[in-house]
Parts: sequence; structure tokens; C-alpha cells
Amino acid sequence: MRCIQNLGFSGTLVTGLALIVLSCSGPDSGSPTITNVEVQDGTGADAGIVQEVEIVDFASQPDDVTVDASFEVAISPGDPGFTCTSSSDCISGFCITTPDGKKCSVECMDECPFGWTCSLHMPSLPDEIYICVPVFMNLCKPCNKNADCSMNGVDTGDTCLDFLDAGGFCGGNCETSSCPPGYECKTSQDVHGAVSEQCRLVQGECKCPQWFVAEGASTTCQIKNEWGVCQGERICTADGLTDCSALFPAQEICNGLDDDCDGEVDEGSDWGECLVENVYGVCSDTYSCEAGMLQCPTQVPEAEICDGADNNCNGEIDEDFADTDTDGEKDCLDEDDDGDGDPDTKDCQPLDKFVHHGAQEVCNGQDDNCDSGIDEGFVDSDFDGLKDCVDDDDDNDGDPDETDCQPWNPQVHHDVIE
Repeated sequence: MRCIQNLGFSGTLVTGLALIVLSCSGPDSGSPTITNVEVQDGTGADAGIVQEVEIVDFASQPDDVTVDASFEVAISPGDPGFTCTSSSDCISGFCITTPDGKKCSVECMDECPFGWTCSLHMPSLPDEIYICVPVFMNLCKPCNKNADCSMNGVDTGDTCLDFLDAGGFCGGNCETSSCPPGYECKTSQDVHGAVSEQCRLVQGECKCPQWFVAEGASTTCQIKNEWGVCQGERICTADGLTDCSALFPAQEICNGLDDDCDGEVDEGSDWGECLVENVYGVCSDTYSCEAGMLQCPTQVPEAEICDGADNNCNGEIDEDFADTDTDGEKDCLDEDDDGDGDPDTKDCQPLDKFVHHGAQEVCNGQDDNCDSGIDEGFVDSDFDGLKDCVDDDDDNDGDPDETDCQPWNPQVHHDVIE
């Protein structure tokens, strides 16, 4: 027998090799099966092509009887499933992304062709327009927020699930649709902390279909250990999902980098002790980190000079230099070496605390009060410039006062003839 049936698939997307089962009745018929159906998408010059389909009756047909049929399968330009590049290519005005590339969609009230779902088109608001879109288009796509899991301008309830250090990946709303193979419907928390029923990958790692790659889909990720937490990124590429680009946190060292990923570079102060040594001594300090390099800020030992500093790093300042008034300040730096209250620049005897302006003049052969006079107010019997208190021969008769019986009478001395 021959069974010919017009399937009337206008507006239905069928691509590649399809297996279609038909029932057809007749006097001799059993339950024939149609196989080997090659159907093109009917785009461009092939729109409306008639496809040849062979029908084989497995019920009771004799071996020498061939049963076949021919029928039309076509997608008219602009119809749902028609390949498009822009909304102007589609009767509905909606050119959407599908697993098979860009295809025309259609407005809907409830049901959709191709197993698609009817969803509100958000960009059309405040007008409420529902269009047919594929389900789970973004399932397992790298994401950082729930909005990353929307596609074609519709919100199907898919959320960006939190996979902790690995990053965020889109789930699939399984409250109204069953999860595809390899996924399970579980109560899951998204990256914002909200909980819903979502399809999650049972095991393995998410794949990167071409529309994820074309979009440059990515998610933030992190690597953490005892030293800190470093942020990175994972991106969908033609070679698959990249590893997390984050650095491995490490103990901070002086290298101009943020080794522990805390936002600071070369922080810290305990870089260890440093020494500078030469023939004059050993100076020590703590390393500092400057421009990514350890620097020893200590001085270089040198010969001790009187400058108020420990030049040779021996713990002493200006050692071996005089401190006349023992006030702890060496004379080379002291403005009043003898500590008599008279500055060295005015003091006529800067190292004698008993000689200064305002001191009491005494007969001692010196200017005690710094008035440029010596022993003023004291007697000089022989007018030789030496006051009697310091003159060994007051009367200048050649006979020392110690032996002169009249030390103030020049006419009386040992050499006078009686």
C-alpha cells in the first residue's frame, strides 16, 4: 500500500536528521513507521522545499511491497524558527538567540512551538507582550548577578547561583520546567542571598556553548589561604571555561606587589635587622621597604667628632671631649662651658666659673669681673703695676718682702749701709 500524508509543518522548526512516527490506516495497513527524514530549515532559496520520506511497514507487508510517501515541511520567511539577523527579518518583530543561532520568535498567550516557553518581554513594558523563547538558554553560564542569567529580554526566573570560590553560574528555574539530563532541581541560594528552586549541574564543570563565548560570559572567583583572599575572573572561551585568574595569596614581601591581596602594597614594618660595619664601628637599624626594595636606613660608622651625635654607633655621644661644667654637654657645643651664667662669647675666662661679669674682684693678679682691670682698688706701693697682694717686693728695693724688715720702705733693706 502507499500512504501519503501532508504533515502541515508550516511554522514548526525541524532541523537535521529527524525520526518521525506516523499512523495511517487502510485495508491492508499495519502501523507504518517513517524514517530517514532529512528536513532543512527552509531559509532563503530553500524555503518551502518538499522533503522525500520513505515509509516502511513493519506489520504485515509482503517483502516485495514498498510503501512510501512524500510530504511538505517548510518554514516561511519571518515565521517562528526562521533564521534571522535582526527583528526586521521576523513577522513578530522578535529575532532571538537560540541554541541553533538567531531565530524568529512569536508572540504567545500560553503555548509555544519547539518546546519553548511563553515569557514576558521586559523591554516592551509597560506594554505586556509575551514571546516564545527557549528554556535554559543560560543554564551554567558564568555570571555575577541575576540579570546576567536573562536572555532575549525575558526573565524566566533563572538566577545566578553562588558556587563560593568557583564563582557564580546561572541556574535554571525548575518550578515549571523539568531539568535537562545532568542537572537536578534543588533549593539553591543565589549570589544575592535569595533562595529558589533551580537546576544545578550534578557533577563536572560547566561548558561554554558558542553564545556564552560570543557574549564573553564571565564570573568573579577567588583563591584563599592562610595569607588572604585574592580575586580573579573566569571567562568562557572557545577552549572552554578558564581557570580562576586570581593570584595565590602569599606572605607580604618587599617587592612592590600586593602579595596577600589586602589592597596594600609592601605594608608592614618588621623587615628584619640590618647592619653597616667598618673600621670605625657597627651601626644597626631595621630594614625599610622603599619602592619594592629593602633599604637599610642606618648611618655609616665614622670617626667620632664633637657634634652631639654618636658618630661611631658605640652608644656614646662626643666621648673623649671635655665637659668643663659636667652638665652633659660637651664644651664644643656648650654656650657656657664653665656654667657661670656668662656666655662664652662674653666671658673673659670661659673655662673659669669664678671669673665672669659681675664677679667680686679679688687681689689675685687677674681680671675677675671681666672689666679689663686687674686687681683694681688694691694698693701698688712701688707703682710697678703689680698690686702689693701679688708683688713679692712691694717697695721694689730688691729685698723680697719675706726678708725685708720694712717691705713698704725702699730705703730700708739688707743692702743699705747703716
